[in-house]
Amino acid sequence: MYLLMNKFLLPSSILLIIIFLSCNNPIKNILNTNSKEQIIEKGDMHFDAKNYDSAFFYYELPLRIDSNFAISYAKMARVKSIQKDNNNAMIYCKKSLEIDPKLPMAYFFRGNVNYDSKHYEEAINDFDKAIYLDKTYSLAYNNRGLVYKQLGKFDKAFKDFTSSVNSDTSSALAHNNRAIEYKRKKDFASALNDYNKAISIKPNNAYYYNNRGNLFIDWKRFDEAFNDFNKAIGLDDNLAEAYYNRSFLKIKKLDIEGAMADLNKAINIKPDYTNAFFNRGLLKMRMNQIKEACEDMKKSEALGNKVAANVSKEICRD
Repeated sequence: MYLLMNKFLLPSSILLIIIFLSCNNPIKNILNTNSKEQIIEKGDMHFDAKNYDSAFFYYELPLRIDSNFAISYAKMARVKSIQKDNNNAMIYCKKSLEIDPKLPMAYFFRGNVNYDSKHYEEAINDFDKAIYLDKTYSLAYNNRGLVYKQLGKFDKAFKDFTSSVNSDTSSALAHNNRAIEYKRKKDFASALNDYNKAISIKPNNAYYYNNRGNLFIDWKRFDEAFNDFNKAIGLDDNLAEAYYNRSFLKIKKLDIEGAMADLNKAINIKPDYTNAFFNRGLLKMRMNQIKEACEDMKKSEALGNKVAANVSKEICRD
């Protein structure tokens, strides 16, 4: 049920607060009928539903019972991190670790903030500490693997993704990330096994179908790739990469109109998609639309595509 005010619908987080204020001592009721851990679990439910303001509300509540509850501060940091408020995320991580310097999740969340801030060595140090304190911390292995991948240390990344899988065989994310590294190694069979596992765990994740479709392209199994991109778009019609990838297969099928439609859609969703501008420019050249092709090449060049710059010099003379 929505609460109407001045004919506008209120966001769920504001609605939650209004409901609380309209009840008799609602916060007191929550505190009296739930443990600190149960309140944190309520926050986790809101976080998983992407109701981040509501999650923060619940994460903060246990501090009214115990001002030294380190988990609350760590979870509050988690919210601020996902909201890209890295300064406050760092403040809450620091507070959490001052209270409990052996809390793995506090190092993990701080590692995420450092990764997001491109402080890669600091991120590795934080994930190292989280793993030292909890050898089965699957997400810490996974995220440290992402840092190593960012640094071009692919063997270390692969090892961490494998550790993540071994620590939690039900982690679709870890299977997906290891599959990407298997694909890099040209071990297509192992990559497919991991992608299949990820999809079996999370059958409604469009990214996993898109990634498996890319594997099928490299493997020249084009019909299966086409099916996966269709599935990805069916699950998430705003996944620009799936339209871009499907356009390649439509070109192979000589479906030029369909390929153009997919590239247009990819660019509409992601206006800075340099490769989509480049490929659309090539397609327009093929259709002898030179002026329009040059516009796309110049846009791709402006977004950092050096190959597009070379094509522009050769084709576009104005």
